[in-house]
Amino acid sequence: MKKKIHHATAKKAKSHKLDIRDDGNTFVFASKDGVCRAVSRDPKEGLDLAISNVENGVVFGAADANGGAGLVHTSYRTSYAANNDRCGDGLSKALTKATVQLANGSASREILDSKALIKVGRENKIDIVDRWGHLLDRNRAPNWGMIRMNFGNVLRGKIRKGEKVTVGGKTITSV
Repeated sequence: MKKKIHHATAKKAKSHKLDIRDDGNTFVFASKDGVCRAVSRDPKEGLDLAISNVENGVVFGAADANGGAGLVHTSYRTSYAANNDRCGDGLSKALTKATVQLANGSASREILDSKALIKVGRENKIDIVDRWGHLLDRNRAPNWGMIRMNFGNVLRGKIRKGEKVTVGGKTITSV
C-alpha cells in the first residue's frame, strides 16, 4: 500500500523550508533552491534524512529522483566545481585531454569520445565495455560519464599500488 504524506510531516517539511514531491513510488525532498536533499519510499523517514542532510551539508546528486545520483558532500561539490566538475588530479587532467573534445560549434560544451576512452582502456589492459558496459543511462544507452568515473577510479587504484598506468602513451605516476 502506498504511503501518504501525513499533515504533520508536511508541516514539519514546510518549517524546515523543504518541498516534498510524490514521484509515484518514492518521495523526493528538496530545499527551496531546488537541491535534492533525500529520496525515500517513506515520507517521514525521508524528511528526517533530508533535515539531517541539510544540517550536515550533504546534498543528493540531483533534484530528479529518476536521475539516480548518490550523496555528495558539499565540500566535494565545491572542489569539483573549481575543476570543471572533475577532481582535478593528474590522472583526471590526462584522461580529459585524451578523451574529451568540444562539441561541434561550441566554445564550452564538452563531449566524451567513447572510442578514445576504450583506447586508453586497452593501453592499460582493461576492457571497458566488458567491465562497465552494463552501466546505462535512463535512455538505456551506455552511461559514458559513469563508465569514465569507474575507469578512472580503477586506474587510481593501480597507481596507488605502484602499477604502470598510461594515458595517451604517457605514464601517470601519481594521483
